[in-house]
Amino acid sequence: MLYVSVRAMLNGYRPARFFLIAWAALLVFITLGALRNFALVPTYFLTVYGLHIGLALDILLLSFALADRINRLKRATADAQAEVREREHVVEQLRHMAQHDPLTGLPNRASMQQRLALAIEFAKRNRKKMALMMVDLDDFKRINDSRGHPVGDRVLKEIGGRLRSSVRGSDTVARYGGDEFVVLAGELERAADAGNIAEKIADMVSVPLAVEGEVENVGCSIGISLYPDDAQDADALIERADRAMYTAKTAKKRRYAFFSGA
Repeated sequence: MLYVSVRAMLNGYRPARFFLIAWAALLVFITLGALRNFALVPTYFLTVYGLHIGLALDILLLSFALADRINRLKRATADAQAEVREREHVVEQLRHMAQHDPLTGLPNRASMQQRLALAIEFAKRNRKKMALMMVDLDDFKRINDSRGHPVGDRVLKEIGGRLRSSVRGSDTVARYGGDEFVVLAGELERAADAGNIAEKIADMVSVPLAVEGEVENVGCSIGISLYPDDAQDADALIERADRAMYTAKTAKKRRYAFFSGA
């Protein structure tokens, strides 16, 4: 046991130090007691009570060894848990990056399509209407070309924030790509409710925007398709909202338009 303890201590195992000290102290006092019994050392306090002292030290030092071992296990467990939490945080960050637009922080196209499928199922189950709105910014290309992409990016971030603040908490705002955004509005009783939301969005977007000391005016054209009135699957709703958006853009004076099969 002593040999194994020495090897363990040399390998850096700290509890082995307590074990060796404990047994060494006990052996020293046992030796003193034996020498006293053979009259090889005089009788005094340590030789008379040495065995008791050695046993007490042995128990005390072995208790220290056990406590040290427990503390090391606790630290190892805490480190392992911290590592797991860090990995979970990294995974969550990667998941967020995969599902959100890096510029605006809004859900990206892939995430929007997943949410659209869920919104359709929810509307079907609750027998409600659901609106998909395609929002395209007007004159954004002019800003991007004349003032550069950094200013264009700031405009997109600001517009994304305005869109998010202009809809209900249960609605989804996503960046579809370029200067196009998508709004999913569920739990609608009638088509006019979607028109009210679109009107509020258009009002928020049209507020003058100050960027780097200059004021920019950005408008938008909104196309609206309704579930289940216009289509009952995701791709068809997107395609028809896109067509309605081009109708609104062509009309110029109309800020939004509903899909019309005509």
